[in-house]
Amino acid sequence: MFDAGGKIFLVVVPIIGSGVSGAMHLFQFREKESLRESGRIEIEDILLNARGLLIGSRSEQAFREAFHAVRERYRALEFSQHKGDVALRGDEMLTPYLKDGQTRGRKPLKRKQGTSTP
Repeated sequence: MFDAGGKIFLVVVPIIGSGVSGAMHLFQFREKESLRESGRIEIEDILLNARGLLIGSRSEQAFREAFHAVRERYRALEFSQHKGDVALRGDEMLTPYLKDGQTRGRKPLKRKQGTSTP
């Protein structure tokens, strides 16, 4: 029914499909998009809050306090985004496959409920 080209096509298409699916799981595109979106929403809130704080500042001291409050919130956002990015990187992929107690110098990952170590 299929000539040589058709048989090759029937083999290659599933290989490509499973490769793409594996890459999407490996690089965690959805999780990274979620991380970016939560960062975007938070920075938008920080900017709106900063505008309100700075407009309401009537003295130099109030301005400084508002500036430092906004700067601290921005710094906290940077750290949380960095922490989320590091958690999504490929370095952490091997950790679930290590035997209990082995961490290769890292803190053990918190496992999602319902998952087990292979």
